[in-house]
Amino acid sequence: MGDLLTRLERHGLLSQLPSFHTPADRAILLAGEPPDGAYLLESGQAVVRTLDSRGGSTILHRYLPGELFGELELICGQNVATTVYAATDCRGYRIPAADFLPLLARENWLCMYLLHKLAALQLEEVPRVDARRSFTVRQKVAQLLLDSADAGGTVVLDKQETADILRITLRSVHRALRQLQDEGLIRASAHRVQLLDEQALRRLLPSV
Repeated sequence: MGDLLTRLERHGLLSQLPSFHTPADRAILLAGEPPDGAYLLESGQAVVRTLDSRGGSTILHRYLPGELFGELELICGQNVATTVYAATDCRGYRIPAADFLPLLARENWLCMYLLHKLAALQLEEVPRVDARRSFTVRQKVAQLLLDSADAGGTVVLDKQETADILRITLRSVHRALRQLQDEGLIRASAHRVQLLDEQALRRLLPSV
């Protein structure tokens, strides 16, 4: 479908949009608030993550340059579902809330772009759901650690949130982390996990 930034520029729309700049660790969209627009990243990375009072964090999704977020809430007329934070300094463009649906009504190609995006995401999830039914607890925890690790292989981890995300018991999380540590794949402390052998962790996962 092509890069959205490029397509908006080709249609003469990009220059009409207000720009935005959000410093690292600041919220771009706040959960529970009415969205003020759909955000299109030009540079930086934004994330959806869980946080706790002790500073524990798990990244659930990462937005990269060229990606749009906040559009679903505007289409459905709902408040923001999950807070989106700037993981790094973020710059890009905002399609104001009042202009978003009229823009879709005028620009059929944009409707098709979003439909294609949603259909691709839905199709992508189908095999993952089926495959993960057969994942062991240890494999589920390994997958979450790999998905959440920073560039240095460190994961700031709240064990209860991990249990909630994976829909397993807290005892199962502790047992899986202990098994992975005994195998020399990770080093776990109270709220932090260091990946020691990322390739070995990946080999634990069934092929999809």
